[in-house]
Amino acid sequence: MRAALLVALIACGKTEPQPAKTDPAAPGKPEAKQPPPTPEPAKPEAKPDAKPDAKPAQPGLTAVMDGKPIVVQSVIAVRDSDDQIKVLITNFEQGCDVPTKGFSSRSSTITDLDLTLRLGRYLHPEGGLGWAERGVYWHPPREKGSYTKQTEHEFGGAPFPKELALDASAGTSFELPIAVELEMEDDDTKAKRTLSVKGTAKVTGCGDGKLKRDRVPPEPRGGTIKIAKEELPIRGAALATKKDGRRSLILATHEVVCVDGMDYASAKWPDVAIELEWDKAGKLESARRSGAWVVFASGAPGTLSATPNRPAGKELAITLGGTTTLNGYAVELAGKVTATVCATPK
Repeated sequence: MRAALLVALIACGKTEPQPAKTDPAAPGKPEAKQPPPTPEPAKPEAKPDAKPDAKPAQPGLTAVMDGKPIVVQSVIAVRDSDDQIKVLITNFEQGCDVPTKGFSSRSSTITDLDLTLRLGRYLHPEGGLGWAERGVYWHPPREKGSYTKQTEHEFGGAPFPKELALDASAGTSFELPIAVELEMEDDDTKAKRTLSVKGTAKVTGCGDGKLKRDRVPPEPRGGTIKIAKEELPIRGAALATKKDGRRSLILATHEVVCVDGMDYASAKWPDVAIELEWDKAGKLESARRSGAWVVFASGAPGTLSATPNRPAGKELAITLGGTTTLNGYAVELAGKVTATVCATPK
């Protein structure tokens, strides 16, 4: 019966009167309404470069810095020269507009991963021109200042599989196996800093960076170097006599110059260079190989020959021949080369 009466009252639009609220300090007066409190402005939240739960842009890479996982967001590549590529790895997004300068788009902060790999051409001992890791550069994050942990391999380097094809042209992409393990001591705190980046990266090509054209080779000077099945024209040659009477002949794929005031010559960043050295009696006693494509090695000259090899005039026509093996690389010299004769300082 009570429920039926309530429904009837609502249907007729009638409601029970509610007593007015009064302020106890002022009897008979309704309570004054208070304005709602003004909310405090929200403080902006600090946004890390890559949240721990962020979806990795590079799911094939695992990165751990100072014992804590970090998400790799960007891996891009720029071409520094005809045979050198620079790969930049960061935990923040990075486009192709800035890295053409050759480094990342911002300085390191507490949360940044900033790692650079330098890749160069590599001649495999069994033949075939591939790629190798020539340098690793890590800029550890710190609150002030900056420093770099780096490893360098000017010659040769750590080779990638021979079948790996790299192309950093704009709009291209390639997969790159990465295995970086670095450890260093903080200059200020003396704490140990560590970095591990492993897996396969999908690299975006950004085209040419600051291209280095200082290695443009001169015209061939005659003769060839055949190494690991690659036949290369000789573009630089110089014969130098030591103060003690020993002589050396450098043959290279790039320019070879006499060093002023010294008793030796030097090849200017060649892909491959072969040096022959004779003792005081004129006997060929050793052969060395060096250059950007190979690791330095020396050994017996085998049947290699270069005649004549005694200095005469400013240039000397030398006939080359013979073969040897230097640390797994087969070497053969052929043809006739015109060599610069270096003056022996008094």
